[in-house]
Amino acid sequence: MSYLSSVARLIVASGVFTVAALGQDAQQILRQVAETYQNLKSYHFQGVSLSEANVDGKRSTAETAFDIAFASPNKLKVEYRYPGGDSWIRVSDGVTLARYRSPSGDLRREPASRDDLKILKGTFISDFGLLARTTSSARVVGSETLSVGGKDIDCYVVEAQQQRVVPDGTKVLPTKWWIDKARSIIAKQVTATSSAYAAHTTVNSRTVSFTLARVNEELPRTLFQFEPATAAR
Repeated sequence: MSYLSSVARLIVASGVFTVAALGQDAQQILRQVAETYQNLKSYHFQGVSLSEANVDGKRSTAETAFDIAFASPNKLKVEYRYPGGDSWIRVSDGVTLARYRSPSGDLRREPASRDDLKILKGTFISDFGLLARTTSSARVVGSETLSVGGKDIDCYVVEAQQQRVVPDGTKVLPTKWWIDKARSIIAKQVTATSSAYAAHTTVNSRTVSFTLARVNEELPRTLFQFEPATAAR
């Protein structure tokens, strides 16, 4: 075997090893993210979810702000502010659960219970704890710095195919995450689907960007207290 042939084989083998290693690393990164979210004792996340629809090249967008918090064992806050100013809020200090929706001003208070934690299971924060089970073909596609809470966060950029329930005729496109290298939490997520009906092609995407990400820190008691006047800010 010639020297050049040996070198060529080595280069090819190294390339295959590098690709395989990156794939393995990506899967491990997602497993670590899932474990991190499953074991959080407290968190406070704020940010925006930008939904975008592109139908035959015509683009429309809608932005929803969110404020999601939890403190063990049973304090929680889930707030969504939709386009147009309407809001949906659930807040519990472990004693009383408040349910509020504007602009109707409908407010209900009831004794808190452990079942209230199911409210958190309807958020994408809960979904992050399932990434190890719902993803495949993960790969690291880059590294990028994002600003979260006024701090620069060094992130892995990981892409994977994610299991999602979608209507017939809809294709789930790969999901992309920007993952804080130091804390194994998600700083940004982009999901998308595509579909074709008759002569029309639609691509729907959602970009979740975090502006605040506090984990395993002591959170203020006022975060889990609710007054309508505060919600009207």
